[in-house]
Amino acid sequence: MKPVENTPAEVFVSRDNQARTEKLAEYIHNARSEVNELDVDWSEPYWKGVGYFVKQEHAPQGSLKRNDIAMEARLDGAFIDFAKAYVVERHLTNPGESRTGHIKRLQTLRHLEAALLSLRGNASPLGIDCAALETAASLARSNLKTGGAYRVGAELQQLASVMVRTGVLPSNCETWANPNKQPKNTGISVGAESERARQKNSPTFRRFTH
Repeated sequence: MKPVENTPAEVFVSRDNQARTEKLAEYIHNARSEVNELDVDWSEPYWKGVGYFVKQEHAPQGSLKRNDIAMEARLDGAFIDFAKAYVVERHLTNPGESRTGHIKRLQTLRHLEAALLSLRGNASPLGIDCAALETAASLARSNLKTGGAYRVGAELQQLASVMVRTGVLPSNCETWANPNKQPKNTGISVGAESERARQKNSPTFRRFTH
């Protein structure tokens, strides 16, 4: 019996997945080597000055003791290193960012993890696509007020753009746009275009994309 041969399309998909897997590993490795910039322990579920790497349903309203963070409350094992890498890389791109920025980013990552688990049954970042981004934005609308949902959507859009440029996500993810409405008369401004231009000129960003 002749062995089944892969079609050209299947070979392309396989090679693309392998390339994205390698880019993800490289992205996490680069961030891990720079984690001292935040003066935190990579393995810990709580980073001082940043926040808690826990699931959305376990997101604290106040502070938690480190010993109180059970394993099941932490972000999924397939997702947590990616989440930490994204936090580190974004911090290095904008080191003057306030803790509010970290809180918003963690909130976004929690919703994205929940979306992946809901759609895929696993939380691998390689499963992020436009459907996962849309589901994460929808979950934010269900869990947060209008302003919070809008900010999560804006952060998801930025995450997709960054991860496409690092080679972790397929190029069509960069076409995804925040579907969550901006609150009226709040003065919220994302400045996505200026942020992208600033990032492209950032030596730190180039380290993560080449």
